[in-house]
Amino acid sequence: MTVRLAVLITTNPGMGSQQIEAFAELVPIVRAEQGCIQYDLHQVVGEPDQFVVLELWESHEDLAAHASSPHMAAAAATAGAYRSAPAQILELSHDPLV
Repeated sequence: MTVRLAVLITTNPGMGSQQIEAFAELVPIVRAEQGCIQYDLHQVVGEPDQFVVLELWESHEDLAAHASSPHMAAAAATAGAYRSAPAQILELSHDPLV
């Protein structure tokens, strides 16, 4: 069963461009990972320092491998320099409610 995530990210004021640059470096690596179906960064309209990452994985095992990968550990280690708080990860239901 697939795993759908929405990851909420807020950067320090004026540092949204650093989030975009960091994500751009990760995109080709993550999208090439086994089980990655979707990995997209969206900026919240009117909020240059708020973002949502939409992810879709083939399985929880694929997501776990992604989360424990060296490139994600490196990304997490540097994110504190521009993020105002840790990312909030929300697992979403598979089917729309309405």
